[in-house]
Amino acid sequence: MAEIAIDKTTGAPINVRAVVASFSKPEDKLKALKQFFPDAEPTDGTILGDDNFVYTDPKTGLLTLFNETDGGLFDSGITAGDVAEFGKEMAQTVGRVIRLHPKDAKDIATGVIPRGNLQLYRKPTGYVTVPIHRNHGKNTVKRLQRVVDEIFVKGIPATAYVG
Repeated sequence: MAEIAIDKTTGAPINVRAVVASFSKPEDKLKALKQFFPDAEPTDGTILGDDNFVYTDPKTGLLTLFNETDGGLFDSGITAGDVAEFGKEMAQTVGRVIRLHPKDAKDIATGVIPRGNLQLYRKPTGYVTVPIHRNHGKNTVKRLQRVVDEIFVKGIPATAYVG
């Protein structure tokens, strides 16, 4: 029986991980991944484990695990891709923690508390800081602002759509 070489250390690019992670249902995740790697398939029920995908990396020609299981931080499999994948959940958690108190929102709307007068708020504010590369700054700032607005201003989860 011939063995198939599978790259278990590279994983999908961070941008792909972030897009795929924005979906909840496995079939939607697969549809999103196929936008980047048309031959992507789920690994459920295989020796590779559940809740993962494989695809052919066009640069290497190797069958590659979407979420790498080897390498990473202290050879734990934890990589920057994991941060990209779980960034939405982290942002939502932070948003729930530091979102404006409902009574403060009411008091601001009625003029009881001047807008931006943080020391009068019942709940302290927080700051979101993300380091970005200078060549990707403008687009990253726009996308990040959309996510921040959805989570912190509208109070809804950030969304992504695949056509």
